[in-house]
Amino acid sequence: MLAPVPKAMGGMMTLCNIFDGKWVLDNSYPLYRTRSCRFIDEAFDCEANGRPDLDYMKWRWQPRDCNLPRFNATDMLEQLRGKRLVFVGDSINRNQWESMLCLLSEAVPDKRRVYETHHRRITKGKGFYTFMFMVRLLRIISCGICIY
Repeated sequence: MLAPVPKAMGGMMTLCNIFDGKWVLDNSYPLYRTRSCRFIDEAFDCEANGRPDLDYMKWRWQPRDCNLPRFNATDMLEQLRGKRLVFVGDSINRNQWESMLCLLSEAVPDKRRVYETHHRRITKGKGFYTFMFMVRLLRIISCGICIY
């Protein structure tokens, strides 16, 4: 499967098979630390649960014939302005949802501006959560990140 990916120079788009590649160690990672993110489920917080190494957090996917741009939380929030990003699925999707909350929170200087709309604490109970990101970058960004 070919996907358009921006080239490093000139911003031109090129087609690339993003599924043909390998995992590579990147010491500029992680993009967030679990101890600095209040959205990580306690049971899945390896750092808080005593895992001594952090190397498992430094891997990224590298396609064979192109470079994927580094994740930029500010750009993602801009793209989500006025929209809702919804995760639907099982516990794997829930972990991805929590990770997305952490990634996007890194772009928010005032963490109080990221909140669950019904002021509920994240639990494993049934139901859904909607988090709002009220961020002033160039202008106010309001978007929702939901899990069902």
